[in-house]
Amino acid sequence: IPEAALGGRLTTLVNVAGVLEGGAVGSAACGLGNYHANFRGNCQQVFELVEHAVPHLKAAGVAAGPSIVSVSSVNGQQSFAGCAMYCAAKAALDMFTRCAALDLAPDGVR
Repeated sequence: IPEAALGGRLTTLVNVAGVLEGGAVGSAACGLGNYHANFRGNCQQVFELVEHAVPHLKAAGVAAGPSIVSVSSVNGQQSFAGCAMYCAAKAALDMFTRCAALDLAPDGVR
């Protein structure tokens, strides 16, 4: 996070990007590559950003109101045909964000 290294401070991380690679279960389109693409684009990248941002968010201090916001999709809460891996990845993103909130609350990170 280059700005923090230059003397700025990071107070907010917003996870917005995502990947939707569709494929119905049982079809050739819903193979391991589909799984990896959806989970890499919707979960792994968010995890890596959070991992790098947390020390900076904690250092910003409670008064700065450090926050992590993850934009997800209704697909994480409701199933839809033809996009099983996308739905599963968004559900994982939702749960990761909730768990991160609980883990980081004692440090003042919302």
